[in-house]
Amino acid sequence: MRNRVLKALLIPAAALLTACSSQGPNLTLTEAYVGDRSDAGTLVYVVVKAENPTPSPLAMWAIAYTAGGEGAVGGNISRWTQATAPPGGSVSFDLPVVIAGPASGASTVSIAGKVAYVPGGRFRELLNELDVPLPTTGFNGTMPIDLAAAPRPVAVLRPATVRTATVTDRGPVKAVDTLPPLK
Repeated sequence: MRNRVLKALLIPAAALLTACSSQGPNLTLTEAYVGDRSDAGTLVYVVVKAENPTPSPLAMWAIAYTAGGEGAVGGNISRWTQATAPPGGSVSFDLPVVIAGPASGASTVSIAGKVAYVPGGRFRELLNELDVPLPTTGFNGTMPIDLAAAPRPVAVLRPATVRTATVTDRGPVKAVDTLPPLK
């Protein structure tokens, strides 16, 4: 009983402290490019750059987004990133968007989403103990794309690109999904 009361009192305080004290990544859309093409459609990648404004490494654990545009196959997409931006550095995420049917010429892809990140220090421990969801920061925008462009070969992809894997049947990412508590 005492633990429940303590948790009930600490959850709002933890959420407030985390929101005020942890700085998330700065997210920007940098480009969109054609990844592959077939008779069924075109695979487009929208690149989101995550910059770490903090003096310590910033772990980003999940990204969720929706995409739209002419012919874009919609839906909510969740991906497990497990990427860490170095202090003052950045990582990029190439997010796939499918354009159905034959496509050519200039078009635009709109995208909106959020990245769950792990705040540093004792806040992460507190989130672990209270089973509080990780904080998130969002992005949205529209990127121009030339659907007639040749697909970008995989061998030419930037080395800083973080490959992601699809997460299935998972609820919201929580702090307990992250690394062990700090010591």
